Amino acid sequence: MKESKLLQPLLDAANGNQTVYARQFIYTHLNVQERTYRFILATEAEIWELYIQKGQRTILEIIPEKKPCNLYIDIDVDLEKTPGIKAHDCWDAIKPIIVDNFNVLYPDDTVTFIVMDSSSNKKGSLHIIVNIEGRLFLNASHCGAYMRVLKEFIAQKHPSLQGHYAFFDLGIYTRNRLFRMLGQTKAGQKRYLTGDQPCTFETWRAARVCPVEIPSDIFLIETKEIDQSEPSYTSGCKVSSTVTVGWVPPCFTCGPRSIQNHLMEKWGAFPRVVFFPEWFKVVCTTDNHNCIFQQRAHGSNVLYLVVDLLHNCYTVKCFSAKCKGKRSKVHFLNKEHEEVINDWLNREVGSEEKCIKRKRC
Repeated sequence: MKESKLLQPLLDAANGNQTVYARQFIYTHLNVQERTYRFILATEAEIWELYIQKGQRTILEIIPEKKPCNLYIDIDVDLEKTPGIKAHDCWDAIKPIIVDNFNVLYPDDTVTFIVMDSSSNKKGSLHIIVNIEGRLFLNASHCGAYMRVLKEFIAQKHPSLQGHYAFFDLGIYTRNRLFRMLGQTKAGQKRYLTGDQPCTFETWRAARVCPVEIPSDIFLIETKEIDQSEPSYTSGCKVSSTVTVGWVPPCFTCGPRSIQNHLMEKWGAFPRVVFFPEWFKVVCTTDNHNCIFQQRAHGSNVLYLVVDLLHNCYTVKCFSAKCKGKRSKVHFLNKEHEEVINDWLNREVGSEEKCIKRKRC
């Protein structure tokens, strides 16, 4: 067993019956409390006996990007913003569609669901594991592709259920995802994830996304994206989860094929977006810990993007002190996005800013 601040070395070292977990905890920085993680390489018995049974109840499973897994689902409902809507109602509306889908695809296989609840008076929260007898998804990117295709299917065939599906978090199908386990809570909270059975070693083990040992005769499910391309790790383009600080140009945020969605597909979700009008730049903090400069995952620091609307391009930087002063090569936006920006500049900004653009180009 080993504990480290770094994730990737432990993922590389995992073998046999060992897997990697994350222990979430709170630390104080500049009088502000923040959450961070320590990563643990251990067997299931070790993590249960030495952490969970001893009172450590903030353990998360790491879903490795290349490991087969069960389909996993996260439903979040802000009960203060959307009173009257419950997470269980959303699940009850969509579950029959998923059941029918898998019954058609795999008529001889039994499909079961493990539903775990950590709802409070302010938030409805469900974690759901879908077990298909004898089958696993090839990896989490295929889970994400399936859920995105499901979204399109619901829009076409069951449009009245789109409101329910809107509370399914499609931003969780990312590389090396941290996913809370049965009986666990977020650090500093007491919203324990509970199922319909007591949390024992057996039920905790059965409710994980990735089985530790993959049977040799397991059938691996492979999926395609809506456009029949290969699955990719994306944020799910869930723009509603992004916090915009101040006003951000609509040319950046609006529309399903917006610049923001395009960039999130490549770099991960944007928890924070800020526009700096004096430079016509948008700074996007990602949830991506995989550092392109250090070639490893940071424990708490993430990448961020600086998007230059005047020059239709962006660069990638990192918040880690070890990466200070480093930036990626310049990435240019595609022609479609360039036209959207130019159209916004022509219609909304005015001649003064257009002059600025001509001078800077």
